[in-house]
Amino acid sequence: MKVMVGQVTDDEHLFRRVRGSVAGQTCYQTVGNRVLFSQSAFNDPDKEPSADRAGLRANPELSRFVPEDGIVTLGVDQVRKIGPIDKLTERGKPAKDSQGRKIGYTVDVVPKPRWGNCPHALIVMVPGAAGAGAFKRLKEALARLASDAGWTIQPHLPISQPRENPLRDVIRCLGGRFVGRL
Repeated sequence: MKVMVGQVTDDEHLFRRVRGSVAGQTCYQTVGNRVLFSQSAFNDPDKEPSADRAGLRANPELSRFVPEDGIVTLGVDQVRKIGPIDKLTERGKPAKDSQGRKIGYTVDVVPKPRWGNCPHALIVMVPGAAGAGAFKRLKEALARLASDAGWTIQPHLPISQPRENPLRDVIRCLGGRFVGRL
């Protein structure tokens, strides 16, 4: 698969780094042979959970920071199918526009390269400025997808691959912008 730096296509996959807990909230638990992710695995202060695009980061090991991190792989098409997420009124009923149509958020994956992390992307709700309730429903849906997928790399395994040189990452990212693909 040829991956364009400037767009995220439905046939791509995402590597999401999952820690054991975030701010005292457990991100996953193992029941028998199955891992169950909680919505906390997708917490983000900006309500835009991040992930790495697998086509630009062939080795999921590079998405881990510490041995306690695990990696789950999500399909972009499945993430986008989460929407629409209803916007709710204060009474918990679906909000409607002046013509009686439900108001909601679509879910998208957008590239957001950063220094040393060209594959960085965000899972966003469109239009932006979603409330806490809509973001919670997004995180719950992402947790269900992650639970169905299971671990790509289990936590607590030694990190076998050193972090990539940030300059090499930038060159690869810029090369993809000029050439059109990586």
